[in-house]
Amino acid sequence: MKVAVVTGGNKGIGFAIVKGLCEQFDGKVYLTARNGIKGNAAVCKLRKMGYTPVFHQLDVTDKESVQQFRDYILKHEGGVDLLFNNAGISLEKCVDIYLKQAEDTLNVNYYGAVNASQILAPILRYGAKIINTSSFYGHLSQIPSWELKAKFGAPSLTVDGLNKLMEQYIADIKENKHIENGWGDSPYTVSKVAVSALTVVLQRFFNNDPEKRQISVNCFHPGYTKTDLTSNNGIYTPEEGARPALWIALEAEGLRGQFVWNNLTVIDWPKYLLFDELTYELLIRGVNISRPHDEKRKILCRALDKERTSGVSLINLDKYDVSLETQIKEINTLNSIETLIKEFEGSSNDSLYKRLRSRITHVTSRILRLITPDDQSDVKNELYANALLFDAELEESRSQSEPINTSTTFSAATPVINVQPPIVNCNSRYTNVSDLNITFNGDPSKLPSFLEHVTDLSKSRKISDDELFNSAVELFVDDAFIWFRSVKNTVSDWTSLVSLLKSEFLPTDYEDQIWEQRSLIA
Repeated sequence: MKVAVVTGGNKGIGFAIVKGLCEQFDGKVYLTARNGIKGNAAVCKLRKMGYTPVFHQLDVTDKESVQQFRDYILKHEGGVDLLFNNAGISLEKCVDIYLKQAEDTLNVNYYGAVNASQILAPILRYGAKIINTSSFYGHLSQIPSWELKAKFGAPSLTVDGLNKLMEQYIADIKENKHIENGWGDSPYTVSKVAVSALTVVLQRFFNNDPEKRQISVNCFHPGYTKTDLTSNNGIYTPEEGARPALWIALEAEGLRGQFVWNNLTVIDWPKYLLFDELTYELLIRGVNISRPHDEKRKILCRALDKERTSGVSLINLDKYDVSLETQIKEINTLNSIETLIKEFEGSSNDSLYKRLRSRITHVTSRILRLITPDDQSDVKNELYANALLFDAELEESRSQSEPINTSTTFSAATPVINVQPPIVNCNSRYTNVSDLNITFNGDPSKLPSFLEHVTDLSKSRKISDDELFNSAVELFVDDAFIWFRSVKNTVSDWTSLVSLLKSEFLPTDYEDQIWEQRSLIA
C-alpha cells in the first residue's frame, strides 16, 4: 500500500492536504503533528467526516523524533511515497526577542524540512515525491541583496552550503547587520526563501544519485490563505490553499525542482533573465545563438561588462533583425507575472515590487524597440496597452496596500514637492484637486514622491481617480505642464495618465537592470 506523510497536519493547509489525500489518494495517510493532543483531535474530526487518516506524533525540529518516526514507518509500512513538508510558523516581530524569533522560525520552517527530507530519504520509494510548502514570500525576489540572490540561486549550492547561509543570517542578526547585509527584516521570508532553495538543492542531489533519481522535489505557494499564520485574514480557504500541493502530488507529471504558484502555474524561482530574454539580448548584439547555453550566458555577461566599462552599446537593431512573430510571442511572457501582480500586497519599498516594476520596464522597453510594418502598427499598440495595464494593476495593488499617510512632514531624503495641505473639515468631500497644493514640474527625481503624495492625499480626502483625472491640469507646472497638454487627449483615465507620465519622465532602467542581473542570467 502506498503511504503519504503530512507534517504539521493538525490544522490549516496541512489539515486540508490530509483531507484531500483521504479523498483522492489510493493509500494510507499519516497526519503528523508535534502536539499529540491536537493531532489526535484533528484525526477524530476527519474520522467524523468519514475519512481514515492515521496519527503519529512527529516534531520535525527534533532529529531523534524524526528518526523514531522513520523506523516506525519502515517497520509497519516499508516506505513513503509522498512527503509533505508543511510544518511551519510565523511570529509577529518583537524587537526584544527578535533573535529568538528568527531562530525558532528557521528551526521549524527550514530545518524541519531539512530534517524530514534527509532522515526519511532512505525510505522514500521509487518515484516518491517531496512537496514543500513555500510562500509568496519564498520567491527569491524577496531577498534585497543581489549577492545573496546569487548565492541562493547558485547551481553549485548544496544542503550544507544552504545551512551555512542560514548560520550567516543568524550571525548577522546577532551583530544587528541583517538589514545592512541585504537579508531584509523578516525571518519568515528568509525561512521560506530557504525552503524554496532547498527544493532545488534536494532535486539536484537526487538527480545525481542513481538509486534516487526518480524522486522529485517541488514546492508551492498556497496563496493568501485563511489560517493561523495569516490571523485568518486570507482570501483563500485552506482547501484552496492545499490545491497546488495535491496537484503536484497526484496529477502533475515531470515536475522536478519547481516552484508552483497557487493557480498551478510553474514560476521561475532562481532565474531573473528568462531563457527567451537571454536569446534576445544575444541576437541584438550579433552573437551566434547556436552556442551551448552556459557559453551564451558567459558571453552575454562579458558583453554587458564591456558595455558598462566602455559606455558604448553593442546593440544594433537595424543590423540584427529579430522576427516580429518571435518578438510578440516572447513579449507575451509578461503574462506569466499576472498572478504575482494581482496578489502583490506591499509598498514601493518591497523588493518584489521593484522586481515586478523592473520586469514591466524590461518588456515595455522591448515593445518600444519593435520595428513593425505599417499594416501591423496596431499589434505594437496593443502590446504597449497591455503593458500599461499591467503597470496600472501593479500600482493599484501597491496603493491599496500602503498605509494612508496624511502627515505633511517628510524626511530629508524625500524630494521637496510643494505640499501644503490646507486645514479642512474631515467630513467634507474634496472635489478640487488644486486644494491638494501639490505639483510636479518635470524633474524625474521628484516623480516617485509626487505620485505617492498624490495617492496618499487623495485617499485621505476621498478624491476619486475620475476627479483626479478631470482636474489633472492643476497638478502639473513648467515642463510637466507642456507635456500634459500634449498628451491629455490621448488618454481617458487617471491610471493611463500615470503610466504615460512614468514612461515619459522616469529613465528606462532596462540596461541597468540587465547588467545588475548578470550573475543570475538564465
